[in-house]
Amino acid sequence: MTMTCPVVNGGRLTLGTTRALCFVTCDTIRNSFGCSSFTPSIRSLKINGVTMTGCDLNKIPTSTRTHANGFSYYYFEVGAGGHTWDEIYWSGTTATSCPTPPGGFTP
Repeated sequence: MTMTCPVVNGGRLTLGTTRALCFVTCDTIRNSFGCSSFTPSIRSLKINGVTMTGCDLNKIPTSTRTHANGFSYYYFEVGAGGHTWDEIYWSGTTATSCPTPPGGFTP
């Protein structure tokens, strides 16, 4: 099943569903990162294809994917479960744009 992954910039996403979902941000995540109302043992979480074992800044993969036009991004895959009010949040530098690369975003 292919999912369309929306772009989310600005540091917070309320998941709004208990279904699996994906999203992308071009924000630079460097000051904080976390999950609210869930842990990766309740809902699986991958960032850039790396399975997360915790929701903290030190566990985020150190390299982001970069596409041809020079933008770097983080690709999030969140598994089904949890609550509709579960959130993922981060802080750093907010991107002003996040253009989709040819072929789309990939983990």
